[in-house]
Amino acid sequence: MKKMILVLMLILTANLFGSTAIDWGYPFDIQGHRGARGLKPENSMVAFEEALEIGVTTIELDLAVTADRVVVVYHDTTLIPTRVRKDGTFISEPILIKDLTYEELVQYDIGSIKSADVWPRQLQLEGIRIPTLNEVLLLVKEHNEKSENEVFLNIEIKASPLAPDDTVPLEEFVDLVIETVREASMEGWVSIQSFFWTALRKIRDIAPEIPTVALVSSSNLIDSAWTDGLSMIRFGFDIARMASEIGARILSPADTFVSQSLIERARAYGLQ
Repeated sequence: MKKMILVLMLILTANLFGSTAIDWGYPFDIQGHRGARGLKPENSMVAFEEALEIGVTTIELDLAVTADRVVVVYHDTTLIPTRVRKDGTFISEPILIKDLTYEELVQYDIGSIKSADVWPRQLQLEGIRIPTLNEVLLLVKEHNEKSENEVFLNIEIKASPLAPDDTVPLEEFVDLVIETVREASMEGWVSIQSFFWTALRKIRDIAPEIPTVALVSSSNLIDSAWTDGLSMIRFGFDIARMASEIGARILSPADTFVSQSLIERARAYGLQ
């Protein structure tokens, strides 16, 4: 596909860096960031249901892995005190998700935020738990079986080469995600994105049928640990060439990087 997919940002989205790998045949791919973050608690089943209801074409979400190796949907490697409660009280310190079993994790409530004015239209709800990736896959799969308008998933592997101990080992993380997607038979409706490009290379090697998305920010371009060892200097500051080198199908830069030149370079390397 030679045209770039332009992502339409709705009120429910914020800081959107993802783009689906699927050619919809439409000029816009409408992504629900963290489900429908502006309207419902982020990365929750109610947010994903809301996104389907209002008619997004892609749902964007983030992944973590528990101590007992369950792939769950959460934006950070730790439970965030301003967004997570237990027994009605906001937690006082971050808690690594990798240190909690799934049974322990579901005891936490993600239905409200401490400073509700940050997202004034987001409903504050009680008893909202962190879902598994499998639950979200099956939700979208059921929707697609009943609807003429298929919805895709753009999922992000949240891991850092600078803090490897904050998550399960990257190779295991990737294996678990691919296994979960395949068990749900959703390979054709998923793209996987990451700022940590080593994850994308691993996906290319073990699941080439799943499109990968190279996320780009000023942070992950500075340190080649993020870009699978690829140096900006060695590649002549050609971001598109770097993304192509690791087998990404989509280049998804922060808006400050977008230019006509970058778009042309991406097209030249066959990237969306």
